[in-house]
Amino acid sequence: MEQELGAARPRRRGVLAIGVVALAAAAGGSAAWIARRPQATAAAPTLPLTHAKITRQTLVDQRTVPGRLAYGAEHQVETPLEGIITWLPEVGSVVDRGKVLLRINDLPVILFFGELPAYRELTTALKGNDVAQFEQNLKALGYSRFSESALRRWQEDQGLPPSGAVELGRVFYAAGPVRIAGHDRVVGQRVSGPVLTFTATARMVTAELKAHEHDLTKKGAPVSVALPSGKVVLGRVIAIRPVRDQGDPGTAAGLEVDVSLVDPESVSGIDDGPVNVRMVVGERKDVLVVPVGALLALAEGGFGLEIIDGAGSRVVAVEAGLFANGNVEVSGPAIAEGMTVGMAQ
Repeated sequence: MEQELGAARPRRRGVLAIGVVALAAAAGGSAAWIARRPQATAAAPTLPLTHAKITRQTLVDQRTVPGRLAYGAEHQVETPLEGIITWLPEVGSVVDRGKVLLRINDLPVILFFGELPAYRELTTALKGNDVAQFEQNLKALGYSRFSESALRRWQEDQGLPPSGAVELGRVFYAAGPVRIAGHDRVVGQRVSGPVLTFTATARMVTAELKAHEHDLTKKGAPVSVALPSGKVVLGRVIAIRPVRDQGDPGTAAGLEVDVSLVDPESVSGIDDGPVNVRMVVGERKDVLVVPVGALLALAEGGFGLEIIDGAGSRVVAVEAGLFANGNVEVSGPAIAEGMTVGMAQ
């Protein structure tokens, strides 16, 4: 569709700002004021006309969400073992695989790596994922396999009675090395509830999303982190978990997104605290782009651009695509890179 406006380039006819286009909001919240051409009248007011070029570029729509630079989420250590706490690691210290996480009745609780929590006593006669996970840890520590002799040797090395069975609670599983964040109990107290809390060992960013924003990102997605100093560092999403509503534990109040930093040294010397996390929610490569202010909502429906050509101008219909950062993707047979378009002031 093409509408001729005369040989001489006219000033833009009465322009009515109709608000933020719903399409832009759905595409990521980019604010876009669209000009609508009313029916021409003899007394129609005019607005000054400015120009812009149709360019070809990659259009990226980003959403900024609040986050915090620290060591990530805190996790609690509880144990089914009974007795008196006789030793706890210092706050801020790091515990690696095979090392002592705490001592109860002067016997150690050992840190192993794995996603599956311990849930039963283990013997060499058992089979299952928990047995395979325990055996992988033994091998990583230099023991041949999960045999009774290897198990007894490991127990002796830890100062444990060589019973040939791993009692429930003697090992605690975490995803990797842990940093001790705090003590929930103190030495001399009886074991009851959480004993200590831990975090990851590397600093990371934890972003906060609302419940309806679950589709903003996914595990493995790249993000950028804007620090209070203005410096921007790169990161990658490593975990997403729901945050339960305290008033209604069955309802997700939002999401926490853990972001690892590509270069952990990039935040060296920077204090823990609030940051902004920028997530890419839409990207279009090698497309025609104009400022949002050039887009017209046509009276007959759809969108258009006013093409300025020499001393004249005409309105052509276009399809609007991704909105991002004050620009919009446009397409149509009557437009090309380098054309000049009118914009409402």
